Amino acid sequence: MTRSTPKKTCCKRPSSCCACFIFLFAITFIVGAAFFFARILSNNHDPIASCNDCHCITSGNASCPATKPRTIFSKTTLDEFSNARALNPRTLSCNPFKNETCDMFPPQNTTLVGSDTVCGLRYEAANNTDECPTDYNMFTYKNTDEAKSDGAVVTHTGACGVCSTTQDLAAYMRTPDILTATKHCSKLSLLRGNSRENCLAEIGLSKACSELWLHRWNAVFVNCLLECTESMLRDEPSNTGPQCELNDCVQCNEDTVGEVFTQVAGRTRRRSGLLSTEARLCEEISPVIHQSCPMVNVTLAEQRSVEN
Repeated sequence: MTRSTPKKTCCKRPSSCCACFIFLFAITFIVGAAFFFARILSNNHDPIASCNDCHCITSGNASCPATKPRTIFSKTTLDEFSNARALNPRTLSCNPFKNETCDMFPPQNTTLVGSDTVCGLRYEAANNTDECPTDYNMFTYKNTDEAKSDGAVVTHTGACGVCSTTQDLAAYMRTPDILTATKHCSKLSLLRGNSRENCLAEIGLSKACSELWLHRWNAVFVNCLLECTESMLRDEPSNTGPQCELNDCVQCNEDTVGEVFTQVAGRTRRRSGLLSTEARLCEEISPVIHQSCPMVNVTLAEQRSVEN
């Protein structure tokens, strides 16, 4: 009688040995992935970047601006911005980095978008005249003069978007390195999806703005993995060289998602007059002065008389 050759298995006892092997492999993969994401999404450099002892990158022979934007804000200021309420916040129900027709609601008025466009907040009068107003509507204006003549306070340059609320402004003020903070939440969404909401809540971003940031970093991970891995292994700061050029990771981020993010978010650190982990051209940082307790229904003439 011919004896049949037994089939080969990965081990003699598949029910125990192979299951153990698969378990160990899975643990090794998870730990390795966690280490990789922790490194690639980390930032060990200063939260506020500079270039040759200047807070921004000067063009040509221009000197560094004498006035440096504020980087420290009081708890009172942060609380007042956080507690103010947008009556017409923008919402986002799609991924603008995957869907070119994706739009927010209410949609942006693109006819008003130009080089002088600003996003203004028009506050409702408080019940008590001695109290700061807390409720406001967001409107896109052709320029600063139009916003002021309508009694609005400019919160950033460019059209209003999903990150234009004062809640998001407070989050940007509170967390200078908003880039690394949101990347950390993106990492959690990849490894532990149920943890990202708590992570974003700690940063203080509005729901729509939080969703946009997660979409952004997922897109960066897909499009800039090689560049960001190399920058991480070299432990590069955001700006490199005597001309303070953006490193390959940040530049890839800018090239692949920067334009879409800016359009949909509305608010960025540069548009809000806030410094960041990336040194930028001086002319790109808008000279916006933020008022946590703004005047209500102030005409343009009255506003100018106060400023002068």
